[in-house]
Amino acid sequence: MQSIEFTKVSPEAMGVARTIRPDFNFSLLIPTVDEESPIGRKWKAAGGAGTLGNPTSTPQPTPDGKGTYQEFKQAVIFYSAAYGARILSRALYNKWVALAGNGVQSYIGYPTHDYFGTRDGGQAIYFERGMIVVRGSGQAFVVYGMIYGHYREFDDVKGFLGLPLSDEEEAPNGGRRSRFDGGDLYWRGDTGARAIYGAIRDRWLLLGGAGGFLGYPLTDEMAVMKGSTQVGRFNRFQGGTIYWSGGTGAWEVYGAIRDAWENQYGGATGALGFPTSGETSTPTSGGRFNNFEKGVLVWHGGGAYAGTRAIFSLEFYMDRFGSKGDDGLGGAQDVYVYVDVSASTGQRFNTRMPSRDDYGADEEIDRVFIRVPVVRGDLVVNVRLDGWDSDSGRPFDGDDRLGTVQERYTIDNLWGLSEDATHWRGNFLAVYKFRDPMPYDPTKFRQQLFWPFANFSTAELSRSQYAQTFRDVAEDESWFWHPFNRAFYELVYKKLAAGGNCFGMCLESVYAQVNRSIYAEPISRFGPQDGSKPNPNKPSDREIINEINLKHGYQVSGGLLNWFLGKFIAGHTHDPVRAFRESRDAHYRGDYPVMVVTPESLKVGGHVVRPYDWDDRNPNRWVIKIADPNRPAARYGDDDPHCRIEINPTNNTFRYQFSSSKIWSGGAWSGGRMYAIPFNQLCHHPRTPFWEVFALLTASTLILLGDDGETQQITDQVGRTFYEPNLGASPTQWQQIRQDQNARIPDLARVPLLRTMGIDPAIFDAVNLTFQQLPELYYKRGDADTIRQEISGRQGGQYRWAMRSAVMSATALVPNTSSATDVITVERMGSSDPTISLSTTTASVAKQANLELVGWAEGDVARIKRFELNNLTMAPGQSIKARLADGGQELLLENAGPETRFELKVRSGSNQEAATVRPNITLEAGKAARLRPADWAKDAIATAPVRMDLLDNLQGPVIRRIDL
Repeated sequence: MQSIEFTKVSPEAMGVARTIRPDFNFSLLIPTVDEESPIGRKWKAAGGAGTLGNPTSTPQPTPDGKGTYQEFKQAVIFYSAAYGARILSRALYNKWVALAGNGVQSYIGYPTHDYFGTRDGGQAIYFERGMIVVRGSGQAFVVYGMIYGHYREFDDVKGFLGLPLSDEEEAPNGGRRSRFDGGDLYWRGDTGARAIYGAIRDRWLLLGGAGGFLGYPLTDEMAVMKGSTQVGRFNRFQGGTIYWSGGTGAWEVYGAIRDAWENQYGGATGALGFPTSGETSTPTSGGRFNNFEKGVLVWHGGGAYAGTRAIFSLEFYMDRFGSKGDDGLGGAQDVYVYVDVSASTGQRFNTRMPSRDDYGADEEIDRVFIRVPVVRGDLVVNVRLDGWDSDSGRPFDGDDRLGTVQERYTIDNLWGLSEDATHWRGNFLAVYKFRDPMPYDPTKFRQQLFWPFANFSTAELSRSQYAQTFRDVAEDESWFWHPFNRAFYELVYKKLAAGGNCFGMCLESVYAQVNRSIYAEPISRFGPQDGSKPNPNKPSDREIINEINLKHGYQVSGGLLNWFLGKFIAGHTHDPVRAFRESRDAHYRGDYPVMVVTPESLKVGGHVVRPYDWDDRNPNRWVIKIADPNRPAARYGDDDPHCRIEINPTNNTFRYQFSSSKIWSGGAWSGGRMYAIPFNQLCHHPRTPFWEVFALLTASTLILLGDDGETQQITDQVGRTFYEPNLGASPTQWQQIRQDQNARIPDLARVPLLRTMGIDPAIFDAVNLTFQQLPELYYKRGDADTIRQEISGRQGGQYRWAMRSAVMSATALVPNTSSATDVITVERMGSSDPTISLSTTTASVAKQANLELVGWAEGDVARIKRFELNNLTMAPGQSIKARLADGGQELLLENAGPETRFELKVRSGSNQEAATVRPNITLEAGKAARLRPADWAKDAIATAPVRMDLLDNLQGPVIRRIDL
């Protein structure tokens, strides 16, 4: 507890006007600042009384009792162990106080930065799970939770959304909303947080917004790409999509019309172009239609015109004229015709045919009379064909009318497109047809809307591709100085496509289908057409390879890992019947899914396909037709046994013939996994999973194990395990994950890496894929949990272990010197002060390990603080515990075992080559130590002394202080 001193001052000294009688004697007690405390050091560094004013309160505990704050005349300073001392303006503090009654104050946690100015002269400050903004006008608002996380992705107050206009509000049907200068963010549990703004938002609100038939947005507003050019924008909603372009405005498309437009006609950059109207009822036939730039889509639920039909342009094609009967003189009719074909769009053909004399009894015409280049729903075409028999040789009689074809063609009869071409009227025959040219065959998904080439592998994905895949990774690679980030690239991303690009091929095809790819539909035009693999030495193929590589990396994005954890916990990753229904429903609402299928092995990975047709007519055998990256349409037909997944709904199992000798199958727990990922989970440029943990999911932790290590078991603080107990060896199958949910560690999932199953099936049949090819990636939610991970590996090798939480990242590089297991424990994972323990068993032998810890860096590489313990000696049965304090500026160590030695390197800022190095540091047996550089400035760190306090335990007094 810090001591508080008080000083007597007069009311004048406090700036208080004397308003009571002059002889009143009063003195006031003014709290002072303990300048040796973190708050005092922060106050002094900020300019002290000259900047922040004198204190107006003593230090107070924060509501959770874990931090402190002190009020000053001009500001308030908060202190927490994780983030250090942070300054709030008075206006921001007042808003924080006002949040105390609704739970938001405790939810947003501690401030993580000092406050800063906004573009309108206001102020803002970041908290752990939210931010408070005071506008220049004085209005104060809070943004928090998933909406805040998405606001951060748009660069919050610095981005185009601008400053908030409201606190988070209730929205229809159980959702939430925050309003901003440049748009709104809506959230609901099943759709996530999405941005909507501009003309699309205006149209959506006109249609009822979140409470209307379109429901909540499934995506942010995104660009419609044609090649490398942006030609429009769109948002996808639960009930449809709104598209906008500068020339057409914003219009909704949904239901069967949208399905046909996107699946069959290439969407906004396809043959029809952008919508130019909302969905509208046909006048009399009970149908619905949307106009588009280059045509119209018409839907009827039943009757003669049932289904969805696209009409781009119309041609009135006259095939022939004919007649029957005789002219009364024993001869055939001598036909001539008065033709009048006119369209409401202005086209008209009005003439006598032939212009003089006649054709005789019949005549082949083979001629287009009118063309309507773009059909709209209000198009009307009137046809009048008046046939006559010429009797010019009979002076006592005039010409005879043979018959008249008179018809009116509109959207209600689909402009006669489905009518018989033959039209008899009396003795007159007119054979004609309205023709509508089609751009490609809409029934051939694999042949038109999927890649024509075979799956291909990429030995290594580059750091540049890593930066292009994840929006929070810069090309300058400054992220690489975080030990977890480096381990994640080296162990996971770098080799992610070494076996194949199945995920990337499927996802890029979805992007093309919704006009988000540089490749417009039909994508069957791009790449090798014979079913071979793209050639990296060919420029056009090289571009395709790169785009697919980037999308392949989306499988390990932060948002998708969080989604996967929810599906895993709910049991939805091993429920084939659910996968059938969810993929079908997602497809038909335009939320096009990719399907993940795995074998029973944990160590191999999985494969990704595009489902496009679902057949559940047989109650004992449901079939999903798939576009399989390993089976290009040029070499395999739609009926190939590898191009389908079969589901037995009776026992809820699936069967997929991956290769000629490998059949994957699974059910509720046994065998492999099968689940569909909808487009809304993959629809935006992702961030890395460690950004998700760092910036928003502060109660989450990522754990990575690679190289020659494998997990034997994971146990939590109450004895629950992740894998089934007593396996006797490392787990190798999905079904060895503990099935009893009450005995399994909650909110923990092992994430499948979809990289090894894209290889040529013939090669797969002949190779033996070993576990060294695939690291283990775990994702855990929870802020007070402890997990104990038992690790073994191949003797003579080494394993790399890495952890990332909101406030710390850590890696360990440990040699496998025997068959004994090591144990790495993370205590209070996801909290503000996680602790890492590295322990060897008594059966082990002496070894040297490397351990790195990096504290929370405020999102700025210049503030990175990194401790490295190199060549840390570990005796059998020894345990070394490490954690960071004071915002990562201090390293705390505990040695449960004999004396240990290590080399210490401390680095600061972006210039990580500048470091203070202290070799041969000794930590005595059974002792604890606290280490801290005297100066963290990047220009001083290389020469600054490092203070080492030696203690019996971290709660005890200092035994000895050493300046290293």
